[in-house]
Amino acid sequence: MTTKALALVKALGNLVRFALMPGQIGEITGAKKLIEGLPLGVLPADKAYADHFRDLLKSKGVEAVIASKP
Repeated sequence: MTTKALALVKALGNLVRFALMPGQIGEITGAKKLIEGLPLGVLPADKAYADHFRDLLKSKGVEAVIASKP
């Protein structure tokens, strides 16, 4: 059994929210829950989240800073 740790931090690395998830569940599930209800302007994220996560952020008025997939 594995575990994933997700953290949402401010620009200087101060922790805002933290979640532990089962390792077999995709990180996107936890990432969506971490941003719920927060006023975000810009969100840097891993490129694994690119397509549908980017659309979710755009619908919330958040600028996604995610590297493009090659």
